[in-house]
Amino acid sequence: MSDGATRHDPGPQAARSLLAALERAAALALALAALSGGAARANPLPDPMRPPLLAHARAAAPEPLPVLSGIVTVDGRRSAIVDGRLVHAGSPVGGCTVEAVLIDGVRLRTPHGPRELHLPTPTTLVKKPAAEHPRGESP
Repeated sequence: MSDGATRHDPGPQAARSLLAALERAAALALALAALSGGAARANPLPDPMRPPLLAHARAAAPEPLPVLSGIVTVDGRRSAIVDGRLVHAGSPVGGCTVEAVLIDGVRLRTPHGPRELHLPTPTTLVKKPAAEHPRGESP
């Protein structure tokens, strides 16, 4: 330093103090890293407010049941229109098999057991008027 400025020397005491602080910070960082790494590998305590995940809940959703559109009888033999296809007893439909064609539906054999699909009854398809009008009067 030739321009006459004096260089400030903090001294050996300040250097030792700084070194000790850095060592403590490094030790703390290592301890936190060890704790967080170990917790990530170990099974954490379960959250008591979270419902457990069941194996069957994680499985793929079951296939929806086919849609029955109608029943047809030709020469005494019943057939059904299921998912837009004409099917008979023994026909495969999606993941099911038609066991029998009934008067108003079909009985299916599914992976989850037998199921029946029925056509809606005519009473559910007929709408009743909101109010009756006296005879001779038009609405």
